[in-house]
Amino acid sequence: MKRTTIRRPAVRPAIAIAAAGALAVAAPIAAQAKPFDTPPNPVFCSGGIAAPHSYVQADDNNLPPELIAYVINERGGPGAMVSWLNLSQLETGNLLFGTENLEPTELDEDFVRPITLVETGAGTVVSAMYGLYENARGELCLLLPGVTTDQVPSAPAAQTAP
Repeated sequence: MKRTTIRRPAVRPAIAIAAAGALAVAAPIAAQAKPFDTPPNPVFCSGGIAAPHSYVQADDNNLPPELIAYVINERGGPGAMVSWLNLSQLETGNLLFGTENLEPTELDEDFVRPITLVETGAGTVVSAMYGLYENARGELCLLLPGVTTDQVPSAPAAQTAP
């Protein structure tokens, strides 16, 4: 069973709004975001790229459970691939930045950050970011793989009335 993106149309707008709100508040505060354990290494571009971060549900944001939001903290373009492996559920997926309707998400009037949301399921998730990416200077960078690990929380169990 392979999950690559959120496919439920009714859920996507709510997640996009939640993520944009969470990241608008959380992105300026580096302690609330988790930078990649080993960031991707950009080559063939003098400007490089800003540090990518991953976000999971926490008390200080309103992201839904069982999702990871990946963000490159600069005005960038589409590109860069995120591949992930959920070690707890043995599920995998890939998503290209800029291929979903909600990427890039506008956080204020003139600042757009590349963002992607991935429904990974709960558990330990290892992710890699790599590929071609257009940085804030408009340069095309080749990203050698960067890797990070996240603990993705599960949705709370539904309670039944006695």
